[in-house]
Amino acid sequence: MIKLRHIIFLFPLLLSACKKEQLLNPEKTASPVSFNIKGLVLSTDTLEVIFNNKVLGELPAKKDAFSGGLFNPGDKIQLRKKTDGKVVKEFEIAAKPFNQLKKFFYDGTTLSDNVTVTPVSNPDNMGFRFRFSTTFKDFYGGPVDLALLDVDEITYDIVPLTTITNITGAFGDFIELTPLKPDHAYYFLVYKAGTEDLPYTSLENVTEEAQSNPYQVFIPSVNFKKGTSQLLSISPFLLDGTKVGQGYDINDLSTFFK
Repeated sequence: MIKLRHIIFLFPLLLSACKKEQLLNPEKTASPVSFNIKGLVLSTDTLEVIFNNKVLGELPAKKDAFSGGLFNPGDKIQLRKKTDGKVVKEFEIAAKPFNQLKKFFYDGTTLSDNVTVTPVSNPDNMGFRFRFSTTFKDFYGGPVDLALLDVDEITYDIVPLTTITNITGAFGDFIELTPLKPDHAYYFLVYKAGTEDLPYTSLENVTEEAQSNPYQVFIPSVNFKKGTSQLLSISPFLLDGTKVGQGYDINDLSTFFK
């Protein structure tokens, strides 16, 4: 069963300075459009929403339902870190359609605005996209490979399935998996990209259990949901925030991007 060890917050942005019919840039004569932003922030950073060097709102400070704002095509909206003023994303508003919604994902390092929940091509299958991140000080700092396994949880027979390569903090390629037999589960192993080594520069702060048994279940047969897709964010399980224990934290973020 997937365990959610971290509380994940979805912070829709309210441009509270704007009334629904108020045009924020009245100097232009092009037909205005309604431009909306909704973001998922997985860090302690606060992002400011900037237009014409003015702060329209903040993430995660604003938690109200987003009402939208009217802008002109060509206007540019920036997302900026409040702590140091660094711009992490700029959106240029298109002429069409009238109602525009930009969804973004920010983990403190990477900001992505192309996160989608990909539908499965076969209604019997279940789909996944994976990302990997960690604050562990001995993480080697590059992409990881995710080896997927079909494990019989009675006999512990293991059938290797496939390896998803070069996973980073952004969600990677979409993969579909077929239904599981009873008492089976999908497991994964995480390696330093291009190797079969754990992705750490030192094992001094990695427990013996994590080294000798680095397998992690993520979908038992009883939790296999046909026709659905998930966005799985994976991080090593940290003991007291400093030492890697056995297992991984796995969060399904798909509900935030539907």
